Amino acid sequence: MLYLLLAAVWFGLPGAMADLTPPLAFRLFPRLSRPLDFKKKYHGKRILGWEKTVSWVITGLLFSHLTYVFQTFTLVENPNIVFAGLEPNMLTLPWYYGLALGMGAIGFDMVKSFFKRQKGIKPGKLWYPYDQLSWIFGVVVVQSMFFRVGLYYATITIIAGLILHLLVDVFSKIVKAERSIL
Repeated sequence: MLYLLLAAVWFGLPGAMADLTPPLAFRLFPRLSRPLDFKKKYHGKRILGWEKTVSWVITGLLFSHLTYVFQTFTLVENPNIVFAGLEPNMLTLPWYYGLALGMGAIGFDMVKSFFKRQKGIKPGKLWYPYDQLSWIFGVVVVQSMFFRVGLYYATITIIAGLILHLLVDVFSKIVKAERSIL
């Protein structure tokens, strides 16, 4: 089980990186920090909110792709860390796998944000468990387009994503970053 948990983290890491980059987006591309919803409203409420910006999408996709490129080069240099017996072998995935995971994570996060705004929950406020699960579901859905994702693997991926999310939140709280616990 630990082996599969590590594999789930490894295969889902590009999508996780897309989810972790919003605090960097405003700093890396401040001129592109324009809202994706153009400040439009639906039923009197913002469609996505102020924090869903062009810079957020660009940064998320950039980091998800760079993570996948790093993973691929790591595997080329160290073939002994390939998860033996698991399909796919990461080296057989297409070059755009990281971008696709980033799009899945970002896309599902945007859908979650739409419903969060419609429920009247402010950006940055906790909406448990949807804030934690949206990007993970996006990763699992996109992974199913590249390889067979069974219920067991999907469950392990969700558990791994929740653990990763919690660890990042705790670390962010310790270093006083912009994320909240849970």
